[in-house]
Amino acid sequence: MSLQRDMEEFIASLRKTGFFIEDMKDLAAALSDSGFSRNEIRKLLRFNFKDIRKLINGQLMLFAAEHVIDCDPLPAFLGKQVVEHRKAGLLKFNGDKLRLYQAEQQKNERTILGKYLYKELAGMPVLNSNVLDYLLAHQEIIPEEWIGKYIFFWGSIFFNPEDELDSEQSKEGHLFVRCLFQSRDGWCSKFFWFGTPLGTACYAVLSD
Repeated sequence: MSLQRDMEEFIASLRKTGFFIEDMKDLAAALSDSGFSRNEIRKLLRFNFKDIRKLINGQLMLFAAEHVIDCDPLPAFLGKQVVEHRKAGLLKFNGDKLRLYQAEQQKNERTILGKYLYKELAGMPVLNSNVLDYLLAHQEIIPEEWIGKYIFFWGSIFFNPEDELDSEQSKEGHLFVRCLFQSRDGWCSKFFWFGTPLGTACYAVLSD
């Protein structure tokens, strides 16, 4: 009965607006063809549709927003200690001006331990965790080419202060770096220990 009532209410709302079921099918197909996820559609419903109508009718103009990220403050992540943080001032985010980097082993279908890749990236313009956290809060600006990849932000290195170490040398195995990836529920972050093998799906993001 609940499903029948919902259908009756849906049809009544269509009649009230003058829409037809075919219109809704076309709208659903257009959203699907454009790659909209259900989560993005829910976000779309929170927009002011009067402004969208003005936009369609040429009464409103859109301007590209500038996303400026402060890369200097120390990032916070689950109370862990930041042992290295490469400051980069204010970064005006532009996905077209970023590049993804892999070690030769990764390009040849092999893996490389995180600690060795970290050393290889020394002196390179790696981005830090401040950029990662900003992108999690503004997922609409994440480049599409990053989908299906693990994007590492080697500019911030963390350590778990709760770990008990015998010597400073053993500290290396308790260091980790954060990355960005897309799950079924959207973009999220995770971390990898320095001793983890990184394969072909793992990339370091660099600024030009």
